[in-house]
Amino acid sequence: MLTISDTVTEMVQWVFPEHAGAPGQIHGGRMMQWIATVGTMAAARVARGQVVLGAMDDIDFLHPVKVGEIAVLRAQVEAIGRSSIEVGVRVFAENVQSGRRALTLNSHLVFVKVDEDLKPVPVPATLVPRGPVEEALFAEARERRRQRLERLARRRAGALDTVDEAEEPRWTLESSRAVLPEDTLFGHTMFPGKLLMDIDEVGGILSMRYCRGLVMTACLDALDFFAPINTHCGTRVRPTWPSFTWGRTSGPEHARPSRPRRRARSGAGRRRRSGARADSSG
Repeated sequence: MLTISDTVTEMVQWVFPEHAGAPGQIHGGRMMQWIATVGTMAAARVARGQVVLGAMDDIDFLHPVKVGEIAVLRAQVEAIGRSSIEVGVRVFAENVQSGRRALTLNSHLVFVKVDEDLKPVPVPATLVPRGPVEEALFAEARERRRQRLERLARRRAGALDTVDEAEEPRWTLESSRAVLPEDTLFGHTMFPGKLLMDIDEVGGILSMRYCRGLVMTACLDALDFFAPINTHCGTRVRPTWPSFTWGRTSGPEHARPSRPRRRARSGAGRRRRSGARADSSG
């Protein structure tokens, strides 16, 4: 039996210019990729095997991580189901000169342990919270699971809905690419962190065209991943204003749009929020 503290995994990354999006700070898609990476590490250690990302809750970027600072990502398993594992991730920006850390974001991800055929299999571990702090985290995880199942049921019910043609999108962009072996982690399944990176990058391009200025990611609505994307597939990312969709090119499109909310800030850049649903490795 494991306690929550037994499952802690920490990943530390120095932020280089190559990681930057808006001038001087980390690209939002890069941070999403790192979150998926450290979350997968924590889940795979507990699962003792292959895991795929099934869902990701809302992400709000509270504080930027600037070039030259250290990004500290701390993941811990907060709940274990029959085949599912919920991982909480906290990200801090550490200033090297002062040593101070600022909370950048909190995120919760759900992974599913699968076999070679991507079929769910039982997790060989149980989680027993120790102390009032861990018990509170465990209780909150159970409530999130209930809310997540309700959200998933609503989205599955509307999975075949089509885009509302009453409102013609004003801005659109489409990017397609093949899924290569270098995009995979377990077997032939695309690592979801790579997909998140692609989504944010293409969404950022469209946002910059729309606002005629620099942008940075402010937040991301909750995602549910319905189906895996394999190396024999291609991905199609198609953000539109006022909608945002993406899918895979080897089969029917399975992501449907939801209306994004935009936030503006003063200065050269603008913050953007994209709301959407994705179908990937779950």
